[in-house]
Amino acid sequence: MSVRISRQQWEGLLSELDVARHQRHLLTYRALLERLALPTPAMQTLTAALEYLAMLDARADQPLRSSLVISQGASRLPRPGF
Repeated sequence: MSVRISRQQWEGLLSELDVARHQRHLLTYRALLERLALPTPAMQTLTAALEYLAMLDARADQPLRSSLVISQGASRLPRPGF
């Protein structure tokens, strides 16, 4: 499945992650979904965008910004298979 987001949504994602990094806090997937108004299927779109961002960060030998996004569950860990 191929998912796409607009440049505005991509920049919004990067901005949200930058703010979280500067404030030293984490974001939940749900909070990002609400803030970014991603197209459906929203969770798959967000996950694909975060995976792409992780690939870019890894290639640039930079910390993974996608690691700032967590599950809202009690464990705060990604589900198996993530």
